[in-house]
Amino acid sequence: MKTYKTWEVIKMLSENNDLEFKTNIGNVSLKEIDGYGEIIAWEDETPLEINAYTLGFTWELVQHPVDFITAINNGERIKSAYSDDYNSVEETMSLLGGLTEKTVLKVLNGEWFIESEN
Repeated sequence: MKTYKTWEVIKMLSENNDLEFKTNIGNVSLKEIDGYGEIIAWEDETPLEINAYTLGFTWELVQHPVDFITAINNGERIKSAYSDDYNSVEETMSLLGGLTEKTVLKVLNGEWFIESEN
């Protein structure tokens, strides 16, 4: 998964406040910039102090699962919860064609993820 520096996360949040990021340092997740321009730590709703330490954090974009129809209608590369790789819709349909009917139903009704351009 792609990682981002703190300054990149702040920039991305200022452009799209619906994004959410997590870091593996401590238990901090950035979700939004509030009305006062402060970055909010998601777990306890307190402002995250930006300093030399927090500027060194690396972050990953939190991806929330969607259903199959939402995934294919998005037009981006997608993957199921059972796959490690993102594929085009055409590639995904081809891969599904090689599965048993029972497995296809399980995959189609499972969680799907859309590859982020960010």
